[in-house]
Amino acid sequence: MNDSSNIAYGKDELTFSINHQENKSQDWMADWSGRIVIEGKTYFLNGYIKKEGWVAGRVKPDPNNKSTQQNPVNEPPTYDNDDNDDNDVIPF
Repeated sequence: MNDSSNIAYGKDELTFSINHQENKSQDWMADWSGRIVIEGKTYFLNGYIKKEGWVAGRVKPDPNNKSTQQNPVNEPPTYDNDDNDDNDVIPF
């Protein structure tokens, strides 16, 4: 079974690509970096090798994703409208 011939890893839905960063110039730079695609949105991966040899890191949205922009619309909270409430107080 060879399904990988037509897959674009890190570009197709529910795939990722990650690369070891052998030539990093600063210690704070990620040891591994790549990208993942979930629900049509691309996210960047940064992984760091930990003391026991495992990798942990962060996932950040690609700023070019239209639905993951930094300025989301905040909707006001909704409240149950109980018309039978006799204790309505106007907060002024």
